[in-house]
Amino acid sequence: MNPPDSSSLDLIAQLSGLSHTTVLHYHAHGLLTPATTHPADSPAFDDATIHRLHRIEHLRTAYGMEIAALHLTLSLFDEIDSLRSTLRASR
Repeated sequence: MNPPDSSSLDLIAQLSGLSHTTVLHYHAHGLLTPATTHPADSPAFDDATIHRLHRIEHLRTAYGMEIAALHLTLSLFDEIDSLRSTLRASR
């Protein structure tokens, strides 16, 4: 997994209110998925990334979740979001 380029990383850190190091840590552990990858193979993040970072920080600070628990919880949230989208599309 390639780390994000520094300008994208700095921007997402600034917008999320987290440190550059924290965002890089979450990315390195696979908690953040880039929205797109530029031709130079550097990931780009979007508004959903900021929402996900806030969710990660809430789970970590409010419930003391470690990386493995965050992975599991986020995958469950992702599945719920996917099911909601499928349900909306079927209506």
